[in-house]
Amino acid sequence: MTRYYYLGPGNQPQGPILPTEFLSHGLNADSQVCPEGGTQWLPLRDVPGLVNYLQQSPVGNAPQAPYGGAPYGQGMPGSVPPPNYMVWAILTTILCCLPFGIVAIVKASQVNNLWMAGRTAEAMESSRAAKTWSIVAGASGFVGGVIYGIFLIFYGVALGSAY
Repeated sequence: MTRYYYLGPGNQPQGPILPTEFLSHGLNADSQVCPEGGTQWLPLRDVPGLVNYLQQSPVGNAPQAPYGGAPYGQGMPGSVPPPNYMVWAILTTILCCLPFGIVAIVKASQVNNLWMAGRTAEAMESSRAAKTWSIVAGASGFVGGVIYGIFLIFYGVALGSAY
């Protein structure tokens, strides 16, 4: 995500900051901003998509961006949340390995809430962790099944040779 400089008191450049931080730095539609690496200063309202980060809270002076992200319920404008792998987490919990599957379910359940709170990096990390733990649970179940199968074969051979 592009970071922006803004003109602070005395027209001194400040930043760079993410668009999700505009309100916490007191920016408004008239504030002059310049993208990191850019040379042209523009009013924030003239930069496509940035004015969305200035939406006012419906509850007076309530915090605008919980956890330092986008306004709650919006995620990142124009983007799709990462997959949460909840189905895989549940299936591996039931069919493969309960302890690792539970970790996968916990991680999978965090993805959408973090995304909606604007905490995109944490949402992506939870998505990656849910996938990883689902794979670990599935692999553990497979390895356990193979070991159990080998045990049954040797047990059957041992019983057959006993008679």
